[in-house]
Amino acid sequence: TFERGLFYRTRLATRPSVRVLCLNTVFYARMAREREKGEEDLVAESDPAGQFAWMARELQDARELQEQVLLVGHVPPGVSVHFRGQLEHVQQWRDAYLDRYRSLVLNYSDVIVAHLYGHVHADTLRVISPDFHPASASLSSLASLSSSPASSDLASLCRVSRGVAERVQPLLTAPAVSPVHGNNPAWKILFFSDSPLEAAKSPALPRSPVCLLDYTQLYLPLYGFIPRPVTGASAAGLAETSLATPASSAASASSAASADGPATRAALRREASAEYPFLEEYTFSSTYGLPCVSGPTVARLSQILAVSPFVFGLYSWHSESGGREVTNRLRVCEGVVSTRSEYLRCLRELTQL
Repeated sequence: TFERGLFYRTRLATRPSVRVLCLNTVFYARMAREREKGEEDLVAESDPAGQFAWMARELQDARELQEQVLLVGHVPPGVSVHFRGQLEHVQQWRDAYLDRYRSLVLNYSDVIVAHLYGHVHADTLRVISPDFHPASASLSSLASLSSSPASSDLASLCRVSRGVAERVQPLLTAPAVSPVHGNNPAWKILFFSDSPLEAAKSPALPRSPVCLLDYTQLYLPLYGFIPRPVTGASAAGLAETSLATPASSAASASSAASADGPATRAALRREASAEYPFLEEYTFSSTYGLPCVSGPTVARLSQILAVSPFVFGLYSWHSESGGREVTNRLRVCEGVVSTRSEYLRCLRELTQL
């Protein structure tokens, strides 16, 4: 399949029962160009390189063998919003391919863990769901989510159900390492874990199915806020003048860190920070107060974005990893100098800290 269309199957090294289907979604992109006249045009086919047929076989095989699947590609399905000089709403795939993909994957909601994509140079969280209209199951599922759920309700959003059709599925787009669009370079560490399992309706899943439990995003601040190194002597003084962390947020972060192997997650973060000059930007669970990254939790987050300016601000900041803004160092120097030469000297001094 790789030679035919640059798509292939691999597996998670630590959990071989999870297949990773690496897709070539450039076939489906609206920007894909037709070949010169006389050459074979794979994009014009209803199933370019037979990738959909291959996906269907892999998903059915995974179901029969009680395995799970991660779908990975470059260009994501759906609509991406950009504000780069002007506001753009870009549908990434051609309609026919988008409809076929959505129909296929929703028939295998019992085995698909998540969709992981790139291309848009932004950290976004989305769902794959049935057609969005007032009578749709997806809208009903969103409307049924209460605005202030109990912890038991939140936990239920992470349970994997057997044989459930058309359940919303999570889709994550990765932030970009390239800062070409003004975003700060960033990348994610994904954490997977065994998931609670609801009463069996079919033998489609293993007894200990995997869920995408959490992720931590690391970033390199080139734009926006660039942290200034704090020495031990100045830390106490800064603490007195800084905004205090709300007790509820601190408690939430503490409880999230104490669950499900915090030592392992902390070790991974330290290892990543030691090898690369990236800083820890945020962790999904402690930032949004959600216990896992599933279709229902991402749908709940979308609902919260409609009513909370605070959460919307966080989400927008993280989507560009704090980029798309002049750095705080420029604002600091702007506020304390009178001449250009003083301004440049101020910037040099801040950069050398």
